[in-house]
Amino acid sequence: MKNTTIAISEKTKEYLEMLGRKSQTYDDIIQDLIEIAEKSDFFEKQKTILNTERFIEIEHI
Repeated sequence: MKNTTIAISEKTKEYLEMLGRKSQTYDDIIQDLIEIAEKSDFFEKQKTILNTERFIEIEHI
């Protein structure tokens, strides 16, 4: 995998350090945050579907 450099503020760097474990790289921490965001987005979409869609009980099909 090819590495790249991104500019982040000192505050963001400190926040990433607080979130991560000693053995984690910044890349590991960011990947964990992305996974959490994806799961959160999935659950929000499911909640929207449950609140807006009409469902028929399987016994009535």
